[in-house]
Amino acid sequence: MTTDAVVRARIDKKIKDQAAQVLEQMGLTLSDAIRLMMIRTAADKALPFKVKAPNAATRTAMRQAKAGRVKTAPNSKRLMADLNADD
Repeated sequence: MTTDAVVRARIDKKIKDQAAQVLEQMGLTLSDAIRLMMIRTAADKALPFKVKAPNAATRTAMRQAKAGRVKTAPNSKRLMADLNADD
């Protein structure tokens, strides 16, 4: 595999230094780690780690809840009936 492309990214120096130190203990460089992440991302069509930020659907639901636009049910029986209803 050729390595003829350059990737640049801005990051806090403290984070960069901490990551470099951890990676060095693993026998890797920052370039190695970035290359590994990009290879896995391309191959798997996904990030090689879980992203803990909410996705678009979750963010929309959170905004609706904050605005008070949520469904409620008086009890669990009614909640389950509403959830299982064919809308």
